[in-house]
Amino acid sequence: MKRNPFIEPQKISFEGIITSIEPRATVWRYRMDNRTHREIGYNLFLNGIYAEIKNDFVLAITEAMQNKYRFRINDRISGNAWEKLHEEREFADFYKVSNIKILARCEQETRSGPPWTGEAPDLEVYSNRGARMLSTKRWKSKCRGCRWANMSNVTIEYNFNTGAKKYRFESFCYGPLDCPFYAMGPARSVPYYKKESSSDTGWMDDMCVEMRSIYFKEDYE
Repeated sequence: MKRNPFIEPQKISFEGIITSIEPRATVWRYRMDNRTHREIGYNLFLNGIYAEIKNDFVLAITEAMQNKYRFRINDRISGNAWEKLHEEREFADFYKVSNIKILARCEQETRSGPPWTGEAPDLEVYSNRGARMLSTKRWKSKCRGCRWANMSNVTIEYNFNTGAKKYRFESFCYGPLDCPFYAMGPARSVPYYKKESSSDTGWMDDMCVEMRSIYFKEDYE
């Protein structure tokens, strides 16, 4: 969804069916030697109507709201939300969600996966597992609806001296290391002011998931 940047964000009403629930995360990048992930909530992907427009859209919600309502794929919900402020910084279309009503509750998914479509775990679980780079094509296809896949808001430190930053979105995977659907995809270019762009070939993934050997031993069996 594209918002007119010359018009102030509006409060909208929505109704729809949840098609996917992902962790909402921010990633800070500096060239190729630093990638820092922070999980800050959840993104609900819906198919439905907002502001009398029928379309797919994404809601950014807090961990507290997910804990309260325990949203599931195929739940039908309604409520209010605000259009996002920064088109280039926030993947979700709407935030500050309120007046939630669950119009129809779906049965809990019991399939073992992949993709894993059961209830999303607490953010602490995602943080402890860590994430690997995930092919955007896989995120859009085989991994769609999986609770371990996500599209993160990425901030690139472009010039430390001036504080200049660049923004984009990148897909990542918190899932099992032996998942048959997983594919890293191509290396990711990370620009820096007046320097040749660095290339993240995935070599940092091992560091990003190293805490699993402590918290999730099954991923190392």
